[in-house]
Amino acid sequence: MKINRSYAIALGIVGAIGLWMLSGAFAESKKDQKAAPTQTAALTAPSVRVADFTAQQMTREISVRGQSLAVRIVELKAETAGRVVETLVEKGAPVKKGDIIAKLALDDRPARLAELKAMIVQRERELNAAASLASQGYGASLRASEARAGLEAAKAGMARLEVDIANTDIKAPIDGSLDERGIEVGAYLKVGDKIGTVVDLRTILVVGAVTEREVPFLAVGKPGSAQLITGEKLDGKIRFVSAAADPATRTFRVELEAPNPDGRARSGVTADLRLPLDAVKGHRVSPAILTLDGDGRIGVKAVGADNKVQFIPVQILSDSADAMWLGGLPDQVRLVIVGQEYVVHGQLVTPVVQPAK
Repeated sequence: MKINRSYAIALGIVGAIGLWMLSGAFAESKKDQKAAPTQTAALTAPSVRVADFTAQQMTREISVRGQSLAVRIVELKAETAGRVVETLVEKGAPVKKGDIIAKLALDDRPARLAELKAMIVQRERELNAAASLASQGYGASLRASEARAGLEAAKAGMARLEVDIANTDIKAPIDGSLDERGIEVGAYLKVGDKIGTVVDLRTILVVGAVTEREVPFLAVGKPGSAQLITGEKLDGKIRFVSAAADPATRTFRVELEAPNPDGRARSGVTADLRLPLDAVKGHRVSPAILTLDGDGRIGVKAVGADNKVQFIPVQILSDSADAMWLGGLPDQVRLVIVGQEYVVHGQLVTPVVQPAK
C-alpha cells in the first residue's frame, strides 16, 4: 500500500508539471497572436518625424559675385615742371581737398613775376602818355593802340606765371587718402608726370553682372546689400543698370552704391552682391529635408490627413547656409523632417509631430 501511494503521488506531481508546461505554451501562443498585428502594423506604418509649416511673405533676391570699387579715384599729375623740394603727406594718409601734398622749387619764377609787374607799370605809363598826346592831336591813335596791346600782353604773361607758381604747390583735388605717392625730394618732374593717386572711400560701389532673366526685376533706386570677403556688410541702393548686355557674357552690369563713412570697406575686394527681385510667398525650411523623386526632381515629402506620404516638387526661391525658402507648396503643409529617405510616395506612416524650426 505504501508503494502504491508513493507511485500515485509521483504520478500526480508529473501531471501537475505537464499541466503547468501546457499552460505556458498556451500563454505564449496567445501572446504571439496578440503581438503579431502590432509587429505587422509597425512594418506597414513606420514612424517619421514631421512638422507643420505655414507660408510666409518673403522678398526673393538674387546673389551674384561682385567687386567693390571706390566712387572716385583721381590720379595726380604735374602741371608744371620743377624739382621736388618738400613732401608733406605720406602714402596712405588722409587728405582734404586743397591740402598740399608736395612742393616744387620756385627757381626764378618770383624774379620773372617781379619783372612782369614792373613791365605792366611801364606799359600803363606808355598807354597814358600815348592817349594824352592823341587827344591833343600830337600823336597818332596807332601808338596808343600799340601801348594798349603791350599792356595786355604783360598782364596775360603775369597771369600765366601766377598759375605756374601756384602749380608748384601740388594739392589734393578731393577728400580721400593718398593711396599712392611716386615722388621723393630731389626728383625732377615734367608736365604730365604722375605724382600719386587720391582715393575717396566715403562712398563705395559694388559692381556685379546679372543675367537677362534677372535684369527686368532691377531698377535704379531699389535697395540692395553686399557682403565683402573681408567681413564688411554694406547696405545701399542700385545706382546703375546697363541698358545693353556684354556681348561676350550676355550679362548686364549693375552697380550698388553704399555709404562707407569710416572707410573700412576697401576698393577692389571680392563681394557677394544681394539684390531684391519681388515679394512672394514661401516656406522657410532646413535644406536637410530636401529629397529627389525617381525622375530626379527636387522636392519634399509631406504627410496628408490620411497619414500617407506625398512627394511635392518645389522651387528654390532663396538659400543660405542654414535655411532655404521654397515655393510651390500649399500655405499649410506637414512636412517630413526626419526619415524622408526611408518612405515613398503613397506609403502609410505614423507621424510624430515636432515643432517647426
